[in-house]
Amino acid sequence: LPYRPARLFEIDLARLRRGFLFFQKSQFSFPSLKQQWEEYRLQCLEYLREAPPLAPEGKFCNRTFDNYVCWPDGIPGTYVNMSCPWYLPTAVPGKVYRFCTLEGTWLLEENSTNPWRNISECMAPDETSALYKELYSLEPFHLLYPSCCICFHKGLCNNLDVQDSSS
Repeated sequence: LPYRPARLFEIDLARLRRGFLFFQKSQFSFPSLKQQWEEYRLQCLEYLREAPPLAPEGKFCNRTFDNYVCWPDGIPGTYVNMSCPWYLPTAVPGKVYRFCTLEGTWLLEENSTNPWRNISECMAPDETSALYKELYSLEPFHLLYPSCCICFHKGLCNNLDVQDSSS
């Protein structure tokens, strides 16, 4: 298949859409995301052309744009991290990671020709995990209420005179 960056962009956007479905209910719109991504891409391509190379010779991972993040040159044997791209509809202040191998190539996903990257810090927490966090943060209060009831009940029992019917 010929290299088609527009098609790759659509695939990446489809993945983003699945990750950010709840934004569609508020301010998220696909056309504005596509426009912002195009602006980001143009800025990246300008950077790729104009930035000086990491090293004039020797091994290093080449700078690139993977349709998600603009990557600088990488030093072999190190993780390269970039801020989450600003075109995303979230305000997550995380990082995206790639690994530059000792051979000076970007690490590939297992059984794939695609470069590995970790974008988990850039994904907005889904509504389910937010609900779990909220519920678990309330757990101490849920334990406090029954504890108070038991203590209060014990106090009432101590104040009652229980008559022995066997006498």
